[in-house]
Amino acid sequence: MTELTIYIPTYNRLNKLTNCLSAIKHDIAGYEDKVIVYVSNNASNDGTKEYLDNLDWIKVRHNDTNLGFSGNVIHGYNLPFESKFVWIIGDDDYLIAGSISELLELTKCDVDYIFCNTTAFVNESELEVWGSYPNIPKGIIKGKCKDVVNTTFDNLIDFQIADTLLGELMVNCFRQSAVRWSEDLNHPDEFERSGRQMQPHNLPFIECFTKETKALYVPTPRTFNFWGSAEWLDNYDYVYPIIMLWLIKKYKKFVSKEKYDELLKSYFVIMQKSLERQFCGISKAQPFPEHIKLIILNEFENAQNS
Repeated sequence: MTELTIYIPTYNRLNKLTNCLSAIKHDIAGYEDKVIVYVSNNASNDGTKEYLDNLDWIKVRHNDTNLGFSGNVIHGYNLPFESKFVWIIGDDDYLIAGSISELLELTKCDVDYIFCNTTAFVNESELEVWGSYPNIPKGIIKGKCKDVVNTTFDNLIDFQIADTLLGELMVNCFRQSAVRWSEDLNHPDEFERSGRQMQPHNLPFIECFTKETKALYVPTPRTFNFWGSAEWLDNYDYVYPIIMLWLIKKYKKFVSKEKYDELLKSYFVIMQKSLERQFCGISKAQPFPEHIKLIILNEFENAQNS
């Protein structure tokens, strides 16, 4: 059994993937016998296959057809080999020097989940950041804790710890034996289906963890990326309001009623401008279906009455 697998789902982002793997190649030196890098190529047609086939230090899976984002991500929870821990990152997430050595130390702890902090730079600073790599700025600690904290999973469900409520792919490192997912990602309910398709990486934790699941919070960022480089940002007003509310509703089983109400109220503060643009019909994102509008309005009323 390997100590750590870094799983990278990718599709037609060769330029970003090459940077991602270059950063890993730098950081994995000396730990090649403990870490597997596994890339799942989702039927890319931009030269990704040819590039990956020339690398002899990684494992590669080439999908015959495009499984969609959710299908490609969820494979990381059902690897065809044993690994003590699995860390799933995007092809546009780049390791900060020392990440692998630190994670290998943390995986010795008696926990099933490790929150790996992250930081972002503006897109315009990309040349400057890469020019100083591996000595890049460490960024701002997102959470309210300055040290590694041994805690439970329910305590990580907090906007002050993760402003996306653990919704970012690269913050999740987990014990493989504690998390499995094999169910269909589709669902007859439109809101549930949307959440599953856009946020597949949280489903296994939601289904397999309890509020007492042992976890670590790691304050020091272990990855960086460039905010503004994601292709879906024009659809922000559709994506984020749905996935954030979906996550909060899913987290209901982990938290007290008081904390659930607090999460709902925070959601409507954070998403206020996006929701206003959607309901006024002035957003450049795709519009909410009526079914999802009703769910949001109902939860808004609940938040007002709590």
